[in-house]
Amino acid sequence: MQYKFDALYNENMYKTANVMYILGQYEVFNNIVIDKFRSMAVPKTDNTAFLSVIEDLADGLPSSGLRSSESSANSNIVDFDTFISLKGSYPLQGRYYCSVDYDSLSKKQLEKLSEYNKDNSSSGILVVTARDFRTYKYISRNNALKGSKTAHFIELSFPRRDILESIIRDSFEKRSVKVNDKAIQLFILRMSNAYNDYNIVIDKIADIYKGTTIGYDEMQEGLRGIDNYVLDDFLSELTKGVGCNKLVGRRKIYKMYKSLIESLSAKDLVNRLKSKIDNMVELRMLINDGTIPVMVRYNAKEIQDKLSDESKLKSMSTYSFRKYAYIASKTSLEDWFYMQMILNGNYRLMRGFNKSEDDYNHILLTLIHRNVLSPDRLMNDIGIKSVIDESLTELNAVFYDENVKLTDTALNDILVKNKDYIESLNKEKYNEAVELENKLKNKRKKTQGNGGRTGKGEGKKKEKQEEKLDEQAARLRELMGMAE
Repeated sequence: MQYKFDALYNENMYKTANVMYILGQYEVFNNIVIDKFRSMAVPKTDNTAFLSVIEDLADGLPSSGLRSSESSANSNIVDFDTFISLKGSYPLQGRYYCSVDYDSLSKKQLEKLSEYNKDNSSSGILVVTARDFRTYKYISRNNALKGSKTAHFIELSFPRRDILESIIRDSFEKRSVKVNDKAIQLFILRMSNAYNDYNIVIDKIADIYKGTTIGYDEMQEGLRGIDNYVLDDFLSELTKGVGCNKLVGRRKIYKMYKSLIESLSAKDLVNRLKSKIDNMVELRMLINDGTIPVMVRYNAKEIQDKLSDESKLKSMSTYSFRKYAYIASKTSLEDWFYMQMILNGNYRLMRGFNKSEDDYNHILLTLIHRNVLSPDRLMNDIGIKSVIDESLTELNAVFYDENVKLTDTALNDILVKNKDYIESLNKEKYNEAVELENKLKNKRKKTQGNGGRTGKGEGKKKEKQEEKLDEQAARLRELMGMAE
């Protein structure tokens, strides 16, 4: 039979189970079920005389896996193969108990497990844990388990809020600490879904406040320095934007960013956000066209059924669909488009640059500060406009054309205007340029002074002089370029 998370404290489930599959990746929840079944199967007694009698009786019985550990009190706990072989036989007290991880079983053992699911025995309790999502799907689709009255499976991945509060309260009470509702709510807020760390933090707080009742203030003190955020929290906080361009370290968005970067790389965070924000854009479009109502009750399943098969929203659970639709409603479609373009159209990534962690961190910081960036900066980071490329284009527009000849006056003006700059860069080249410029001026005057002659030989000589002057002018331009 199939059970959901809210059946965690369902006594009927525990009483009727000979086989129990636990589908969940969080030890804190799995262990509640495992510990409960172990306590039901393994006898508890402190009577030494009784244990002595049991041990004497066991010595007279044939060896059949009755004792699988050094302690007689734990003789009910056996390994998988022994458990299967003891089917139908009973221990002297309690029931045989075996806890095994599904992925650790061999192909032959899985075949035995499949047979045992169909024909199990009340002489033992077999607990099988599965942490891989693919295994979840396989087990949850097993019709033999769904229809069985003694072989069950329970899904423990996503706790309901009230069940989670009960688990936290019970965990503190087992450590002799009572907590009020506000303290529990603060604990959930700060720890988020870091479920595997719950017991570690509870132990730490219980050591400080053992034997007392703690409220909000005591819980806040006990949780000092502990921040656990998930991607959905970060996504929701992104919708608020940053109100000013001043860097304030106390901002919640920065704390979330730091926490996520410590658990994920910047690249992984960007890639996960891409998928999430693509869904946000689609959800916001459905909100805008009236398909998804806002702040009222609606049937998520009916809306999902109407979506195309290509839509990723169709395969979401109804809980996730409602949660993400609410996040999508917190900002405009235009803003979601901007976020999508920042993630997908970054200038450096579009042009094939090597993608370092700094590049991905740059994208995330642009995403956080998109509301306070200048239009040029935002367009540059999106990839629509490149300030660098435009600046290079302006520089490339200043070019030298050898067919354009400058007059003596223009050349002299350039030298005078840039005298200090050229001299500071290259004194020697400057002096050579000035000397050449003076010679060039004198030769020009001399050539122009002979302009009245019309002889054939004189004409050719003048042409040669002009060519030589042009070469010297080119040399002057070259020297100027070297000096620059």
